Amino acid sequence: AVYSMNYFPALLKTALLSLLVAVAQLFISCVVGYGFARFKFKGKNVLFFIVILTLIVPAETIIVPLYNRFTSWGMIDTIWPVVILSICGLGLKNGLYIYLMQQFFRGLPKELEQSAYIDGAGPLRAFWSIMLPNASNMMITVFLFSFTWQWTDTTYNAMLCPNLNILANVVLNVSSGVTDKVQAAAVEDTATLLVILPLLIVFLFAQRYFIQSIERSGLVEDDGTDTGQCFQMVGPFYENPFAGCTSYAGEKGERDGYHEGTGTGDDQKDESPVEPY
Repeated sequence: AVYSMNYFPALLKTALLSLLVAVAQLFISCVVGYGFARFKFKGKNVLFFIVILTLIVPAETIIVPLYNRFTSWGMIDTIWPVVILSICGLGLKNGLYIYLMQQFFRGLPKELEQSAYIDGAGPLRAFWSIMLPNASNMMITVFLFSFTWQWTDTTYNAMLCPNLNILANVVLNVSSGVTDKVQAAAVEDTATLLVILPLLIVFLFAQRYFIQSIERSGLVEDDGTDTGQCFQMVGPFYENPFAGCTSYAGEKGERDGYHEGTGTGDDQKDESPVEPY
């Protein structure tokens, strides 16, 4: 099976293509998902409905127009069709990745960005320095999904780059020269195992991040009852790392009527309780 598949050159090309597609889809999903989650603009609901619609419409319904278009551009049997589709947000399962990132960004407290705006950051800096670090686990999950689906895809790969030496293509014809049915079945099973074996190794190392992203996917904005959850602040915002978070010590001080003292820098007791905001 290894000899019939020309396994190691195909493995290298498949890994490079899947990595390139996964990075492109991850970037587009983060940018578009953050835009849908945080910004208000005309036609937002319609555009998001179109994104959800891409999850319903199968890829086979648009593969013929895509094939004709890329044939006219002379890109068939190259990596560029799947790369261009990924960059434009039209890659395999791209709508799902945008939806996942949009839901995750919606769950993060808005106070994180507001604290950054107070410190002088703009929307782009707040997105890069605060939102992306807090979404690292979900980003890893989206990357793994994209990498895995591109690795095993037989729809776009078979139509747009059928002669490209990648595992998803060579495994389809691995038993073409074997006449005995039993031997052909054994070669196909071995080839299938060789295709999914690298994915199993990747999952073994990345499963911790995948599980963490699932656990935090239901996170909601701070309602004043959380006493221990604080989010990561990076970049120039180290001076105020707990902005937008609820601190247990801060809540306890307000309940007991304490506030930060002056002069010596020690906590001092005030005669009157802290006024509510």
